[in-house]
Amino acid sequence: MARYDNQNRRLCTKTTRKGNPCRAPALKGGLVCNKHGGSLPNVKAKSARTLLEGLVEPALLALDTILSDVKQPASARVAAARDILDRTGFKPVIQVQGVPSRAQVADWIEEAEAEQA
Repeated sequence: MARYDNQNRRLCTKTTRKGNPCRAPALKGGLVCNKHGGSLPNVKAKSARTLLEGLVEPALLALDTILSDVKQPASARVAAARDILDRTGFKPVIQVQGVPSRAQVADWIEEAEAEQA
């Protein structure tokens, strides 16, 4: 069971050398304090992922609110719809037609230099 201090911060889950519970606040989104490994890069990354995962549902609800509200400007509703579609795999397809040869690039450079002269 998670422990919290009087400021409603989650406390570290580790114990001191004497066996008492650590009283330091844990990283936001994490389980341990800096002394018990909270400063390690992988622990920081996991804490950040946990915080971001907690923001997914509120962000989706905000987009849904904007999309559904006819009082919102059309540009805001279109932007919300585009964001939802982009993040669910319905992005516009960008195709590369081909890579120019060195000769074509050299020709373009010559043309550009001729125009500047």
